[in-house]
Amino acid sequence: MDTWPEWNTDTEWVRLDGEFAEGATGTLKPRGGPKVGFVVERLVPGREFVDVSRLVGARLTFAHSVTERADGGSEVGVTVTMTGPFYKGATSTYTLTLDKYGAPVEISKP
Repeated sequence: MDTWPEWNTDTEWVRLDGEFAEGATGTLKPRGGPKVGFVVERLVPGREFVDVSRLVGARLTFAHSVTERADGGSEVGVTVTMTGPFYKGATSTYTLTLDKYGAPVEISKP
């Protein structure tokens, strides 16, 4: 957790409310954004973890996968999924999956 901002430069800091384990809660601060609470929904040590934040009108899920490199280092891949109505007055729920984390996207009403 201490190195999270090193491999995810969009994050200023991350704080856990206890041990890094399934069910753990914490807070993170995206660069230029407000603090956001999260829950570690799934954890496979050294391989993957999933954290979930609840926003107004949406559930934001970050699935992180860790891959070992031949040089002994590792790479972290991130897939982001947003589920929710996304805007006031919506009568349907939508799911948006971003597999190129950091790439700009535009979301508009259907």
